[in-house]
Amino acid sequence: MIQWNGRTIEAILFDMDGVIADTRLAHMETWGIFAREEGIAFDGDDWIRRTFGRGNNEILPEIFPERNLTQPQIDALAERKEEMFRQLFRAGGVPAVPGLHACLEALRGRGVRLAVGSSAPPKNVTCVLEVLGIGGYFEVIVSSGDVARSKPWPDIFLRCAELLQLEPKNCLVLEDSLHGLEAAHRAGCPAVGFATMHTHDELNPHAEAVVDDFVGLAKTLSLA
Repeated sequence: MIQWNGRTIEAILFDMDGVIADTRLAHMETWGIFAREEGIAFDGDDWIRRTFGRGNNEILPEIFPERNLTQPQIDALAERKEEMFRQLFRAGGVPAVPGLHACLEALRGRGVRLAVGSSAPPKNVTCVLEVLGIGGYFEVIVSSGDVARSKPWPDIFLRCAELLQLEPKNCLVLEDSLHGLEAAHRAGCPAVGFATMHTHDELNPHAEAVVDDFVGLAKTLSLA
């Protein structure tokens, strides 16, 4: 465990998209392909800002309000889009956020327990962790398939804490999206913002600290 900002931190809960891997451009590309196939107007930057950190169960009904989608239809659309993303990720060119591996080692060396808490589909989480070779660091993995509600609801982080058998106040969340930071605070977890999608100024009101990457996190947590 570590002491930080007046708290005892026993575990760190990692968001995946934008924290573990800088997937913003990959998701923008795949959403763009998906939108063209479905005949939807697409503004990449605006789309990512509105949807990043949220689950497909919320995103898809919002972008197809006239279809009154059933859950099987949502699932089929989501799987098509996410398989595009996984193919792109496996092909390479989607980087880990700088300093990730060194920070994971430092945290493990300090006895901090590690979990993934992501709104992404389970197959995406498995793909990213496998490709980056970091699955063995995480004791608990919670994704959109494990909870009824995705971020900004707190369910994902509360489930992580429950599986770790820890109080949420002792679990530090790492998030890049405003939806994710809202979920962290609803869960009662402190949070550090990663400025991979939003600016420091945008994130500062919503996080206890803001960093650019894991090099910055290591300094913030006095791991280096």
